[in-house]
Amino acid sequence: FLGALRERSSGTMRVQLDELTVGERSVVALQRVTATREERSLDVSMCVVYRVSNGLLVDARYYVDELAQYDAFWS
Repeated sequence: FLGALRERSSGTMRVQLDELTVGERSVVALQRVTATREERSLDVSMCVVYRVSNGLLVDARYYVDELAQYDAFWS
């Protein structure tokens, strides 16, 4: 998934991990995502909540602070 987004941004997408919290059933990552694409730029903060079952990642939910900017960038 991230590889496809990096490709769509001509390799400019960067994900900076700011904080990581690990529990028995979940992992929470706070991160900053930046990229450029044509005349557009992206700079948003995200929270990703990963659900873990039997040691495997089974679900990921993304929460973006500037959802309109994020959607406009990738559309």
